[in-house]
Amino acid sequence: MLLADVYGQADIVPDMERLLIWNIDIETPGERFASVTDPFNPVSTITVKKRHMVQSETVVYGLQAYTPADGVTFIQCADERDLLTTFLHDWRNKGNYPDNVT
Repeated sequence: MLLADVYGQADIVPDMERLLIWNIDIETPGERFASVTDPFNPVSTITVKKRHMVQSETVVYGLQAYTPADGVTFIQCADERDLLTTFLHDWRNKGNYPDNVT
C-alpha cells in the first residue's frame, strides 16, 4: 500500500528489462516431496537462471559430475553443506542482488 499512498492509484508498469530476475530450481532425490518440517532428502542440485537486460546466465550447483551445455556454468560441490554454502555465498557476495526470485 505504500506505493499506492505515495504515487496514487495509477498503474505503475515496471520496465522488466531493468530488473534482475532469478529463476531457481532446487532438486532432491526421491519420489515424493518432503515437508518443510521434515526435509528427509538432501539437496542435490540448485540451478539458477539469471536474467537482466537482454543477457542471461545459467549456473548449476551440483553434487554429481556434470558436463554443462554451452553457456551454462557448473560448480561441483563436495556435499550438501558445501552446495548450500556455495550458493548462499554467491548470492550474498556478488553484490548484485536479484529484484525478483521465482
